[in-house]
Amino acid sequence: MSEKPTVATMRLPIFLAVFLFIVFLVLFSDATSDDLRSLWLAGQFFGQGPAGVYAGSEGTFYMVPPDIWIETIIAQDVPRPVYPFIYPPLWAWAVEPLTTTLSFDQFKLISTVINAALVCGSLLLACRIASSAQSATIFVAVGILVCTTSIVVLLPMEQNQPQILVSFLILLAIERERSGNQALGGLAMALAAAIKLYPAIFAIFWLCAGRRTAFASFAISGATLGVISMYVAGWPFHQAFLNEISMISGTVLFSAANFSLDPLVAYLFVDQANMTEISTEITGGKTSWFIYPKPAFWVIASIFVQLVGIAALGIFARRTRLGDPLFWPVAILLVSWLSPLSWLYHYLTAFFFLPALLQRLGVVFGSLLVLAVTLPTVIMFRGILLEASGRTEVIVFSTHFSLIVAAVSFLVAMKWRRRTT
Repeated sequence: MSEKPTVATMRLPIFLAVFLFIVFLVLFSDATSDDLRSLWLAGQFFGQGPAGVYAGSEGTFYMVPPDIWIETIIAQDVPRPVYPFIYPPLWAWAVEPLTTTLSFDQFKLISTVINAALVCGSLLLACRIASSAQSATIFVAVGILVCTTSIVVLLPMEQNQPQILVSFLILLAIERERSGNQALGGLAMALAAAIKLYPAIFAIFWLCAGRRTAFASFAISGATLGVISMYVAGWPFHQAFLNEISMISGTVLFSAANFSLDPLVAYLFVDQANMTEISTEITGGKTSWFIYPKPAFWVIASIFVQLVGIAALGIFARRTRLGDPLFWPVAILLVSWLSPLSWLYHYLTAFFFLPALLQRLGVVFGSLLVLAVTLPTVIMFRGILLEASGRTEVIVFSTHFSLIVAAVSFLVAMKWRRRTT
């Protein structure tokens, strides 16, 4: 069995990660941070009650923030898109005091430094989870190439997206559980789920694989965070948050950055003339989406497909006992792809595992697969495709191709390991 990376064998990989950290600080020293601004505004208007944090969508999720946010952005003459806040109210409460002690620019700079460090830490965690000591340096070097070229990594860095922290916590949870510290692993996964709900699904796979301590830690930690959130924010805030989640489940949102099964089906079978365009031009932004309310049968079918996917992964986890760490990128890709709303950065956690393909499948074949997955997500390549074809479906299908190739590649790598061990 291959020796796992240790502190001694990770010296050069850590040095490379520090190099990536410096590169990101240079690249994103003045990041637009539009997604981060929604967290800031939620904290700023937390004292005004749920209407100051959540848009209060009715029937359909329109991807718009509260009116007072738009008024504030216009009054401040900030020519940027303003997005809604769709996180639990606990985090708006946590940020509220910062909005009175820091400027947004200061908050943004601190977030950039933290997120750059978290991306580097995530790459090192993925290396420790899926790599051997002998291939750790290659793993991190390839990971740096992915991180500095793929929109899956660059977009959340540019937006200062909380997903970066979520990805780090998911990887920390996996690494700690595999290293024998199931209690800490469960706590890390609970924190990830307290920011974005979907990591709770991954705790189910622990339960299926018999990792009862990790699951119990997750459940206790999650319940504690829930009680804290209810105490500091109250039920009306949570009711408003759950309403937004419900509206998202009943809406198809089609954009150049949202890639999952629902928008793909809509793109193939729903005339765009029947969709409603939502634009951020009112605040000076240039972002737009097309939305389509799902009929009842579509909502039911979507939930059914998600449950089937989770059940299949649960059975897979039970049979393999989570012995192969590459189960996790497969699970992350499938859970995200079957979700109603998955931005490109939801696949960030899985992309950190791509360098493992070189170790499993050989440098040549593994490199070709990493290239096949990453190339459709390279900003320059996407621009070339769009300019050459003049058709947005080229971007849509090439990105879905990238995600499918990634999932299949990890499955093949898992199969190859079983054949050679």
